[in-house]
Amino acid sequence: MSTLITLLGSAPNLVPGAATPWYLAGGLSSGNCVVAYRAKGAASYAASKINLNNPGVNDAFEGAAPAWSAADGWTCSGGQYLFSVVPSGGWSMLVQFSNLAANINPVVGMYESGNVRLNIYPYYTDSNVYYRSGGSGQIADPYGAGNAAVTPAFGYKNGAPHVAIGGTWNGTATCRLVIGGANASGSINCCSCKIQAFALYNITLSDSQVAALAAAMAAL
Repeated sequence: MSTLITLLGSAPNLVPGAATPWYLAGGLSSGNCVVAYRAKGAASYAASKINLNNPGVNDAFEGAAPAWSAADGWTCSGGQYLFSVVPSGGWSMLVQFSNLAANINPVVGMYESGNVRLNIYPYYTDSNVYYRSGGSGQIADPYGAGNAAVTPAFGYKNGAPHVAIGGTWNGTATCRLVIGGANASGSINCCSCKIQAFALYNITLSDSQVAALAAAMAAL
């Protein structure tokens, strides 16, 4: 246990001024958090892949290892990515990122047939943002850094509602989420960016929960 505490750290993962882990900001329970990874400020690359909400369960693992530093988190250069879990309908996710140039691939995601998809494209090459959690929403307001979130109801930019999501999840996923791109039924499509943190939830987050989580992630 002492080795795990040393690896993960303790206070660095708390919301400033509170005894709440950053991934449970907004009054969330640990049962709603599927995974929470902190790359920026982690004690090591190995620590950055640990699921902070349940260490040893659903830890991230390499497809092709990204570069890592405590200052920047994970750096993906168009061919590096990590695997996470297989998602389900009704889920929400947030990612803190930077240095994303216009790209045809998402910063995090997966997609299969129909509306079996969970992904975020903050800066697509057509100068739109695409948020998808089952259904899809798009808006002509791309951004290359900040916090992006998606729920089955809305896409969020820096904690604020950005665009409504239309449509619903309509099947069962079989492929894992990819951090640093997307898993398209086993074909990995990568982007170039730096990723500081990622969190995934098995509920539709409310506006206030997304705002609290985005603020906590931005403060890491």
